[in-house]
Amino acid sequence: MAGLSDIAGRRAGLPRRQRIGRFVFDIERVVIVGVRVARAWFTLLTPRRAFRGERADVQALPQQVNALQEGESLHQPADAVMDSEPGFVGRGVTVAAPPAPDRLLEGWGEATLAAAASIGSRIGWHGRILFPPDAKPNRDRHNAGVRLSEIMATANRLAGCDQTPTDSQVYVDGDVRRVFVGIDVDLGELLLARSLGADGVIAHHPIGSKARLGLPSVIERHEAQMRAEGIPAEVAREKMLDRRRPVAHALHTTNYDRVVDAARQLKMPIMNIHLAADLIGRQYFIDFVRRVVDGGKTTVGGLIGELKTIPEMEASLVQPELWLGQAENPVGRWVVQMAAGTNGGAPVYRTYYEHGIDTILAMHIDERDLRELEQLQRPQANLVITGHMPSDSIGMNRVIDALEAQGLEVIAGSGVIRP
Repeated sequence: MAGLSDIAGRRAGLPRRQRIGRFVFDIERVVIVGVRVARAWFTLLTPRRAFRGERADVQALPQQVNALQEGESLHQPADAVMDSEPGFVGRGVTVAAPPAPDRLLEGWGEATLAAAASIGSRIGWHGRILFPPDAKPNRDRHNAGVRLSEIMATANRLAGCDQTPTDSQVYVDGDVRRVFVGIDVDLGELLLARSLGADGVIAHHPIGSKARLGLPSVIERHEAQMRAEGIPAEVAREKMLDRRRPVAHALHTTNYDRVVDAARQLKMPIMNIHLAADLIGRQYFIDFVRRVVDGGKTTVGGLIGELKTIPEMEASLVQPELWLGQAENPVGRWVVQMAAGTNGGAPVYRTYYEHGIDTILAMHIDERDLRELEQLQRPQANLVITGHMPSDSIGMNRVIDALEAQGLEVIAGSGVIRP
């Protein structure tokens, strides 16, 4: 322990330009829970499990510490990138290896942070000491900051939306440079994003507040989509309402602001982009099917085979499947039934079949609605389920590409499939 005290003292004595933003030490059987060092607390986690052998991110710290102990200068920029409170690494959490220099110890030049054979056993039980930076926030990254409200405007432009759809919202606005993007975001994703150094979170599905409760109004798009296929207006409206009503009732009972409240308390900028991304994805599918369907010659099985070549599908464990109909059935007259809040369910799909549509492409459908469609006994009716996560990823990936083009760093997770 004398060695640790000596290192802590030397850290406190360094000029500010050489101040170390964060240490991660691998210590065997240490029971300290908190020590005040250089106006910052460092926290020791409870012993967990052995650090396995020769990790790529645990190899170079001895040289760094030796340099510190011998009074050698360490190159360190004026403002460290790490601006969050100490993260916590627990059982089952994967640590990427090797970490980029701007992730764990900013500005140490060519050296990479690692745990030490000279400061703790590589085998045996260990705790972790995390030194937070002396100051925050970090605003010295090379990429330009963008406000979440600007990101929403970008998504709307990509999708051709004149205004932000009612199922999308900036819940907590703020400037971001590194964002966590996921299909679904809950409390766990908020804490994960914070521990990864993200300064903002972007979800696809509505998280809460007005966007979550605004989903039923987006379901009204089913009416316009049915009318575009020649279904009479009064029939289209009736079937849309049959689908909208149960969704609105279910949302009425939800704890709609649970996650948004947590984001506010964490002061984490957060938003969701739903309809805009779905519109982008729907148009992608429409253009794709038009290219691969050859009149009446293409079978549903052949169409599914083509769909599997889409990069997001190739990278997904969930593949397009035929849930209603036969693979040898011709595709016939088809419709991409997406970008309307949620799937149309039995009321809407049955109406399409009754008005001459042979094949429906949808991301998903509830099992009860599928059983009801099977009772129709229409042998030429086909329902192709493209898969929820890969289909949502198609639209979100186009948004992510636009953000990266603006210089934002994107951490994709929680269902986003990046081919």
